[in-house]
Amino acid sequence: MDKKITDFLKERDEALIAGGDQYAKFCEKHHDGRMTDPRVVEMSLHKARIHWRGCPPELLKESVWWLLDRGLHLDI
Repeated sequence: MDKKITDFLKERDEALIAGGDQYAKFCEKHHDGRMTDPRVVEMSLHKARIHWRGCPPELLKESVWWLLDRGLHLDI
């Protein structure tokens, strides 16, 4: 696999696991600053986790409940 892609996936995976500020910085870097609303960033974290095949089970569970507790759908 191309090193650029491998590096991006590693950075993405680390951001999805860390959440919080690290995920927000990842979004800012790769989304040209379009995701500035913290609520959108947090929701996108949880949506991304539940559709990420490599998500650790405890984070998957946390994200599913986070979304359901707020009445949000689990689909994309």
